[in-house]
Amino acid sequence: MTGRRWPAATGGPMARVGGGVVPRLSLLTRMCWGGTLLLAPRPVLRRLGRPSPLAVATLRVLGARHLVQAALLARRPAPAAF
Repeated sequence: MTGRRWPAATGGPMARVGGGVVPRLSLLTRMCWGGTLLLAPRPVLRRLGRPSPLAVATLRVLGARHLVQAALLARRPAPAAF
């Protein structure tokens, strides 16, 4: 680190250190959004129009990716990911 410090609200280094509120909130948000996309993609897509099978499958893949990423970040937080 170059000695510069940003306030925690900006998501800078101070927000990443020590498992503060911002990383936990980011992780919880990612888990909830990933679960929503994986388990209920049609209601999300209905807000944008008529859901196609390809769009539903795409959202399920993205939801699974969010959950995997959240699990990996929960196990070993990476400052660059926040």
